Amino acid sequence: MSITFLNIGMAGTGKSTFSARLNLWLSAKNKIEINQDTGLNKNVTLINLDPAILKTKMPLDIDIREYFDIEQVMKDYNLGPNGSVTTILNLFMLQWNGKIDGKYCVIDTPGQIEAFVWSNSGKVLVQKMIEKNNYYQIKESFEEIDTLKSQNELQKDLENES
Repeated sequence: MSITFLNIGMAGTGKSTFSARLNLWLSAKNKIEINQDTGLNKNVTLINLDPAILKTKMPLDIDIREYFDIEQVMKDYNLGPNGSVTTILNLFMLQWNGKIDGKYCVIDTPGQIEAFVWSNSGKVLVQKMIEKNNYYQIKESFEEIDTLKSQNELQKDLENES
């Protein structure tokens, strides 16, 4: 069983901060098992799908920036930043198999919400998560959220899953 938290929202709404705190909370609530190859927690898979982010707030299992350089895509395809983000997401979805090994998966997305609303990459991402994982659940942060309230709701959801 894999529970996936897909954090989608406008730029500046706290998606990356929420993802980092969710990782800390999930890691504190579950036994940490270290993957000897990566040195990361095997129970929580962390994915960054924002190719334009400069620094991440958490250690990553999958980082889209390792596959595509946004500056190079802008140059090669004569695109601006938003077009490059959408193009990179679409290209990444063609390559990524969607397999998640951890009990939990936290996916941090770019602030260009149109990449998930108007482009196929969001739909393809969800389809891959459904196909490759036995179970999925999506949590969305479309707007700034009350951290305490969301943490309490999250705890109830996770307790109900156990």
